[in-house]
Amino acid sequence: MRAVDFSLFPRISDWEFWSSVLNVIKIAAGILPFLLLKKLIQVRRSKVSVALLVLLCEILMWLPCYVGDVTNLPVMFLAFTAAILFGCEGTRQQKLAAAVLTAGPAFSVNVLTDNYFLEFDGMRSVPLSGYWEIRLGYWAVMCLLARKLLSGRRYDLPGKFWNLLILLSVPVLGMLGALVVFSSLEVENPWLDVSVSLLCMLYWTGMILTVHVLGRQQELERSEHFYQMRQQYYNAMEQQQKEVRRLRHDMKNHLTALSGLSGQEREAYLAEILDAPAFSPGRTYCENKTANVVLCAKADQALAQETVFEADTAIPDSISVDPMDLCALLGNVLDNALEAAARLPADQRHISLSARVEKGLFAVKVSNTYLFLERGIDGRLSTLKKDRKNHGYGLASVEEIVERYGGRLEYEAKEKEFELFFYLPV
Repeated sequence: MRAVDFSLFPRISDWEFWSSVLNVIKIAAGILPFLLLKKLIQVRRSKVSVALLVLLCEILMWLPCYVGDVTNLPVMFLAFTAAILFGCEGTRQQKLAAAVLTAGPAFSVNVLTDNYFLEFDGMRSVPLSGYWEIRLGYWAVMCLLARKLLSGRRYDLPGKFWNLLILLSVPVLGMLGALVVFSSLEVENPWLDVSVSLLCMLYWTGMILTVHVLGRQQELERSEHFYQMRQQYYNAMEQQQKEVRRLRHDMKNHLTALSGLSGQEREAYLAEILDAPAFSPGRTYCENKTANVVLCAKADQALAQETVFEADTAIPDSISVDPMDLCALLGNVLDNALEAAARLPADQRHISLSARVEKGLFAVKVSNTYLFLERGIDGRLSTLKKDRKNHGYGLASVEEIVERYGGRLEYEAKEKEFELFFYLPV
């Protein structure tokens, strides 16, 4: 039997062999920041975008963050933010918040491990006990936390919420910058700097929880809005049923009264009975229950403010749009139209809506008369209400939902009519 030459196999004591193993681990672990990023924002379906973000996340994972080096952190943050602006979907506030919430944890753990768990032997860096455990363990915790809290949700938060997250992140980034610029490894007691780094790492886990809480709050607000419209719809249906029961109960008296009248008096009395709400047919705009509830509620609002409302809809009962998103889309665009039309004289108020599903697209067009429009400094439409902090045109929410489904939104202000059109692939 031919003997096996075990010298051909790498010995476990060979430094080169274990160095290769560690390099493989480093490359594999570099995907962890990318997994966290994907939970915070949607990455574009482009090979270039995905490859660029994966590469920068790999660099971010192992970026040297040494005390006294004031170049790596700002340069890497700017490059990473630019890549997210290019390769991700969403508003600018959401993209900037996603960049901060992904880069911040990396900077925190890198500052800790590179300065206090790493030493240099000539030109070679030697990780000390705890270096790998802290770095890989921290990122594993961050990804598991994001998977548990942010899984299954797409956070189309309003701009004010993303701005709040960015504002809450500024002090921590400032602490990290001060730690890198003003600290020194030659101090006798480095525990203060180590404690600051650990607190920063803990803070970013709290920020992931904050994203979850804000997203949950947004879902509850949308659910409450939808519930109110459903309640308004069912109250109208209940009132109509009461009118039917009352009319049936009084039918004998009405017939007796009609038998005693003649000519124009009988015709007038009969017309009054026929105009009762009990004889008005129940409104059904489409097969989709969610859309029908929204349209009925907005039709009642239009009637109350003496606005002509016309709807041509063909929305099937089953459509691949979340009911809350469908409610937000139709509710916001019709709220905008009602608000604009209400500023005109009663005889000039008009709203028309066309919504249908054809050839794999859910398309909606809304037209309304208006008096004037007001735009903000960024060119976007602004609310005409006095309470500008709590009200808006709602187009930002509509834009976020449309972008999330891969659709498109367009609007145009003509001389006397405002038109809005959007479509979603379904």
